Amino acid sequence: SKQKDHILSNMPGTKLTFTPLVEDANDRPTTMAIFVDEEQYQKYVAGDKSIPLAAMIASAGIFKFDKPGTKQGIMGKPSKTELQNAFGTTNETKILEFMLQHGHLEGEHHKSKKAVAPSHMEELLHADRRAY
Repeated sequence: SKQKDHILSNMPGTKLTFTPLVEDANDRPTTMAIFVDEEQYQKYVAGDKSIPLAAMIASAGIFKFDKPGTKQGIMGKPSKTELQNAFGTTNETKILEFMLQHGHLEGEHHKSKKAVAPSHMEELLHADRRAY
C-alpha cells in the first residue's frame, strides 16, 4: 500500500544494505536492508566495538527490496526462506551483526567491502568473535 511505502521511506536512520553473492550469474539475489543510526554506526566502523547493537539499529527489523538484483522498489519484510538463502541463518541478531560488518551504507562508495556467499557467514561470524 502507498501508506506503507511512505512509512518505510520515512523511517529513522540510514539504510545499510547487503546483497549476497550468487554462484549462478543468472540469479538475481534479493538485497536486504536495515536502518542504522549513522553516527553510532560510523563509530562502530571506526573501531569502537563497545557500542551496543541496539544503539546502532534505528528501527527494528530487516527489510528487502522487492526487485531482485536492485536496491529499488518497495521495501517489505523478507520471509524466513529469503533470510536463510541470503544469510545462511534466520537468527535476527546474527543477521544484524553480519550486516553491520558487511553492509553498505546508503550513499557510500563501496569499493572496500565485498558481499560474501551465505555459506561463509558462519565461518566469518566465528572468526570475527575470535578476533575480539
